[in-house]
Amino acid sequence: MNCVNCNTKVENPDPMTQCPHCNHENQDWYFGCENNILLVDMILCKVSAYRHLLINSQYTLIPASFILFITYILLELFYKYQSNILHKQEQELNFEDVQKQTIDITLTLLSQIVTIYIISLIIFRKLQHQQMIIGLILSQFGRLAIIMFVIWGHQPFYKQMASLSIIMSEWTTIRSLCEYKNEWLKSGIVIILTVLLRYFVNNSITIL
Repeated sequence: MNCVNCNTKVENPDPMTQCPHCNHENQDWYFGCENNILLVDMILCKVSAYRHLLINSQYTLIPASFILFITYILLELFYKYQSNILHKQEQELNFEDVQKQTIDITLTLLSQIVTIYIISLIIFRKLQHQQMIIGLILSQFGRLAIIMFVIWGHQPFYKQMASLSIIMSEWTTIRSLCEYKNEWLKSGIVIILTVLLRYFVNNSITIL
């Protein structure tokens, strides 16, 4: 178990005891909280919540991350299809077009996750690989804002806020898995390089 405050490995398995390294009163206070509190703290990009989920949690996150990945693809595919219908670009569902769009969406999402993973690997060199990949997939939950696009229409504000949410969540994921003393500087460098690369590739910092 790691202390969610300082990310130092502790020998005492009781999460509600004081951390001997940072002297915080609880090593991992989320074990005494309800899941909705953890969810809210993750939305607010609290590093401690990400450390609890990725390092200390007893849940198996691989199936959940896989389901979320598929959900992102299906939501974006549905939104693109609906946009085509609204703009009268396509009247019937064409399997070949759906297949092509699905591949494009999947490759785009994978490239964005792999890009930040590789940059993190270069900057930190030593990474908790499985936790990092799972964390980066979970941090894409801002893509669920596509539901807002479907309900209220595609507004630039929604797109910008969703992209900002994803970037902040990615940053929090990296911070949660790196050493306490270096988390701000190195993780900030990773995010800046990632945003710049996305801008040069897509000519935009927005992700969706």
